[in-house]
Amino acid sequence: MKKILIILILVLTCNIAYASDTGILKLNVQNSTLKINHNFNLQIETENISNIYGIHIKLRFDPKYINANTKEVKIGEQLLNKEHFQARNTIDNDNGIIEILYTLVGDENTLNKDTIIGTVNFKSIKKGLTNITIEKSLLLKRDGAKLKHNIKDTSIKIRDFSTSSKRKNDVIKVKDMTLQLPKDMNRSDLTVSMITETKDTPYNIYKIEYNNKINEKLKLSFKIKENMKSKPLGIYYYNDDREEWIYLGGKIEGELITGSVKPYDMFAILENKNYKDYTDIKDNWAKDYIQYITSLGYVNGVNKTNFEPNRPITRGEVAKVFSLALSLDKEDNLKSFKDKTSIPHWCKSHINKLVAEGIIKGYSDNTFKPNRYITRLELASMLNKILKDYDSNKNSKVFSDYENIPKWGRESVDKLSSLGLIKGYKDNTFRPNNYVTRAEMCKIIIDMLKIMEVI
Repeated sequence: MKKILIILILVLTCNIAYASDTGILKLNVQNSTLKINHNFNLQIETENISNIYGIHIKLRFDPKYINANTKEVKIGEQLLNKEHFQARNTIDNDNGIIEILYTLVGDENTLNKDTIIGTVNFKSIKKGLTNITIEKSLLLKRDGAKLKHNIKDTSIKIRDFSTSSKRKNDVIKVKDMTLQLPKDMNRSDLTVSMITETKDTPYNIYKIEYNNKINEKLKLSFKIKENMKSKPLGIYYYNDDREEWIYLGGKIEGELITGSVKPYDMFAILENKNYKDYTDIKDNWAKDYIQYITSLGYVNGVNKTNFEPNRPITRGEVAKVFSLALSLDKEDNLKSFKDKTSIPHWCKSHINKLVAEGIIKGYSDNTFKPNRYITRLELASMLNKILKDYDSNKNSKVFSDYENIPKWGRESVDKLSSLGLIKGYKDNTFRPNNYVTRAEMCKIIIDMLKIMEVI
């Protein structure tokens, strides 16, 4: 107890020399732009600070804008799991003060590197810009020496989103974006706001918040800036799971680019850097599919001007397409394939990823045969593994040549036909041993991504 009192006395004094350690004590909120009556967490964190034994932190906030939902700071697990003494842990909503005073006890190991000291749950109550600041911060070593550190406060912008967009009749307009409300949608069902303009986007990013579930498509239009009119553009949405912008298409009409899109959360106009004007697809039945999937960046042409839509697709090409379309990260090695030295470098890592996911295994003689054309049944088997978690209440189609489908592949064919991913030929045959063309592959990948709700 004597040692605890000594540490607390040292915490409350200011005439102790700093130790040489440096780092940051910071306040962190996940989203710094909030709407009124929104709950959010503030984390008190250390970054790159070691040997912490005693803590005295005092924060200030403006109770006109935010209020804490609890009377104490929720202390981080790393601190709670150690033997400690809590001298003070208070939140004063009337005066906007948070104060915590802690010390470890005895020979307990110190807190090191990055630590969450505690979390405070707040509620936003008034529109405006407000700050949460560190008024006092003392971090002590076991011997009472102060740990030198920088501090990082945080700012929070609270907005009244109900007035963030100009509404007229069934149209919502925010700067250069216009949203046409579907006929059966109420204006209270969603709120549109502009977030920011970034280096990555020549346009503003728009966020849509949905107050009710919406199943209908939204018609969006964006005014094209003068310096962007000569570039291929597209409407994109941000996919949180993949952490990337996904191309949705769009039709240019005069000074506008328009499109009917699913109700995603975040939209922007971007330059379509994957766009290619292939000369050999102009009269092909799959022209639109090819242009869309190549704009997504999942399929490439054979060169800048040719796509070769009617040529069968190889197993190496299929591996690359699936790897990119599924946004795979995990890799395995190619030790099991006897012909690994003949696998082109451009598809090697993609094959690795499919092997790691169990989507492809190669042949019984331990070869992969990357240049071999893929059959419809082989592709069906791969798709069945990819879509194993997706079901349909529709009956599978009975093909007239069903008896010609090997028993090991019938489950895959049944599953994919029930999902509507394969439909067979006009004469109601499946033809399992036919090769898949590059054009057919484009349509199949788009249909797969729709089932997975990526597009």
